[in-house]
Amino acid sequence: MTECCFCARGPTGADQLSRRMVWSDDTFYLTPTVGPLADGHLLLVPHRHVNSFAHLGRTESGLVGVILSRYVELLESIGSSAVLFEHGMVNDQAGGCGISHAHFHLLPASSSLCVGPLPEPD
Repeated sequence: MTECCFCARGPTGADQLSRRMVWSDDTFYLTPTVGPLADGHLLLVPHRHVNSFAHLGRTESGLVGVILSRYVELLESIGSSAVLFEHGMVNDQAGGCGISHAHFHLLPASSSLCVGPLPEPD
């Protein structure tokens, strides 16, 4: 397997990754993204290398729900809201963002963020 920036493979990768983590447990960690879309833009990343959150086990998936709920509650407590999304790959050969390790984007957003009506499909 090639080097993975989220698995920290390589001689100095683990050191660099641990310095960027803002929270970690045995299953997941949070790290700021390199190209933030907003202040406080974080990535939720499983320690285990999987291509998508769809490939996580039942227990891991349950933990994702708990972590995302806590993030949303935290933002709501300061009068903000959250935009949450996964942008990744189904497998190593698929499209996506070019990183084959699952990661979930957690973005703080204005509580007034509103998507207007969507156009009718043609």
